This record gives sequence, C-alpha cells and structure tokens, in this order.
Amino acid sequence: MRQFSLPNWVTKLATMLFASGKDVSKLTVFVGASLALIVASGVGVLAGSFISQYINEKQLQYVAGAGFFDVKMSLIGRGRVAQLVAFRCV
Repeated sequence: MRQFSLPNWVTKLATMLFASGKDVSKLTVFVGASLALIVASGVGVLAGSFISQYINEKQLQYVAGAGFFDVKMSLIGRGRVAQLVAFRCV
C-alpha cells in the first residue's frame, strides 16, 4: 500500500523550486537534497538507538501511536481533513 506524506512532498516541491532557478547549479541542489536526507535519516537512527536503551520496544510503540493519534486529532480539530488524509498511518 502506498503512503502519501505531506512533509515528504513539501520537501520534494522545495527541491524542485530550488532546481528551477536559472542561476542555480542542478548538481548543487541534488547534492544538498541528498545530504539533507542522509542527515535526517542519521539523526532518526541515532535518536532511535538512544531512546531504545531507556524505553523498551512495546512502550515506544505505544508512545509513537499516541503521538500519531494526537497529531490526527489536532488536524481534525483544526478542520484540516485533507492534511489528515495525507498524514494517514498504515
């Protein structure tokens, strides 16, 4: 099942906008976007491995589930159902 992520598409759109400039090196935009993805993934891995030393996996799943539920409820409360559909979790 495909999953649509609004932040993911915003990042792609920003990269396309940067690359659309006539005076901008396409290679620089590509390298910058690639490095940003690598750094973000690395931070996620490091944070996950650090947190897993103090919280067991089952508790971490409950915390993550509660966090996603909170984000969904806040989107519903603000009337942003389109973003809720984009943020769906499988």
